[in-house]
Amino acid sequence: VAKLLLEDCDSWMKDSEKGLGELPPLSFFVAGAKDGKAQELKLSGVDYVLRMTDERSPERSSVCAPAFGPLNYPTKKNGPVWIMGL
Repeated sequence: VAKLLLEDCDSWMKDSEKGLGELPPLSFFVAGAKDGKAQELKLSGVDYVLRMTDERSPERSSVCAPAFGPLNYPTKKNGPVWIMGL
């Protein structure tokens, strides 16, 4: 459902001054390599959504997509990992 809503972001962002800021923040709790203390990594809508020009459709000017996705990257030491950032 979220992916479909993002693909159609042009329709709901036209009615909002907040744009991608209207989306809820996503929080990840990560532990650092130094001390192992958990800390919150909070991402706003503009941080985790990509907005692109839609050249295929004359009805809408832009589409959005999540800026993250699954990745099969197991490590020997830590097991499956997430890569955060671009």
